[in-house]
Amino acid sequence: MSINLEIWPRVSLLNKANIILIGFMGSGKTSVSKALSALSGFTLIDTDQKIEELENTSITQLFNTRGEDYFRKLEESLCESLLVTKNSIVSTGGGMILSEKNQELLEKIGVIIYLEASVETIVFRIKNETKRPLFSQKTPLNSLSILLQKREPLYKKLADLTVSTNNKTVEEITQKIWDFYNSNSVDQKGRKALHHESNAN
Repeated sequence: MSINLEIWPRVSLLNKANIILIGFMGSGKTSVSKALSALSGFTLIDTDQKIEELENTSITQLFNTRGEDYFRKLEESLCESLLVTKNSIVSTGGGMILSEKNQELLEKIGVIIYLEASVETIVFRIKNETKRPLFSQKTPLNSLSILLQKREPLYKKLADLTVSTNNKTVEEITQKIWDFYNSNSVDQKGRKALHHESNAN
């Protein structure tokens, strides 16, 4: 079923709908989303995990057997289903923002937080992991850096708040996001006028 996005207004931050975490692999979305869920009492939705449950296979296996295009279509379908979600922490896959449709959907679902991390921080965090379809221990640092540079403008364009996760604890990052979410400084329309960047100092 196709949804007419034009009749679905951009979420107002005053409505306290959902918190959406976007960012590159290794930026801390999984850890921070769990901490935010515990702090807020909101339901945790991990989009990659949800797709794995629906498809009964791993993301890596989906990439290998069905291809990235198929996976991105699954992301769009899942993202569309989240329009009716309330009081949730949504941790997204690193490439979910590549789709223009997903960009529109995410802006209507909740408050978007970009977890920013340097390529050095990312490599340090994921260097021993084996379940990431776009990364292996043999992936050149330059290739990872190019992919991050390609996606970063999209992350920043969508974000209502950008938080650096370099040399920060999960607790520091989580509290910064939660304070912003509960802040009285947002405007009544909840538009991009409130776009703000923070190094989580």
